[in-house]
Amino acid sequence: MQIINKNNSLISKLNGLKPELSDDFSRNDHKFTKLLKSNLETNLTSADIAAKNKSSFVQEIEDGTPSWVDPEYGYDPENPRKPNMRELMQAISGKNVEDLYSESKSNWQKISHTTSEMLYGVVGENKDTRDWPSIMSSNDILTKAREQTGAMYEPEVDIQSNFDDAGILTEQIAVIKDNKGNILRSLSNDITSAEETLINFGASKKSIPINIEQKIDSEVFDNDLLAFLQNFDNSPTSIQQVVVQSASEVIANKLSQEIPLDELAKL
Repeated sequence: MQIINKNNSLISKLNGLKPELSDDFSRNDHKFTKLLKSNLETNLTSADIAAKNKSSFVQEIEDGTPSWVDPEYGYDPENPRKPNMRELMQAISGKNVEDLYSESKSNWQKISHTTSEMLYGVVGENKDTRDWPSIMSSNDILTKAREQTGAMYEPEVDIQSNFDDAGILTEQIAVIKDNKGNILRSLSNDITSAEETLINFGASKKSIPINIEQKIDSEVFDNDLLAFLQNFDNSPTSIQQVVVQSASEVIANKLSQEIPLDELAKL
């Protein structure tokens, strides 16, 4: 939200720049580049500060008990436990749950959903063997938890085919399996949902069979989902790259909507 607000501020600055634009393309381009670079650098600084705040929220330790532990709940340093919903929500957001609830409903609900999924959803009836002390001491708790989930399952995507009594293929579903062949979760045909599920289970490009297209029947399997799976790549990406890309997309969309084409041409 803070990054978007700063981008909106940039849009205002760019709009304010329009009266000053000349016919000198090089000069205009220099102004635009300088303003954009300044805004993105500020966004990166804000992202780094936020990451540090979250890190300090979970790394301080007193008497062997991590600071993320809620005093209302017991904790044995000799037998570390994983966090509960309240503790992980606070560690992920860097805020107290009460403060989260005072924000927009969609924001805390999203954090609550993500927390529940990482703590319990991806585990199901399986034993949680993830290294939670390591996860909670990470600068990026969610990424670390997903990496540990991937290490726990070594997930692979497979195609489940269903037939009717006559042996005719009626349905094909993409599923995530662990390294023992057990089905962990089916994937929705909704690309956004499928991507979130794969990421939460720590899947990577290697989780998608190279010959996946040979396993499907295009008449019963969603072609958009197939294309997504073939191009899925959850390779580690730096925070800086993500922020710059997101900021640039917001700016580009705003510019195309709010600045006349003749002014865009001058920029």
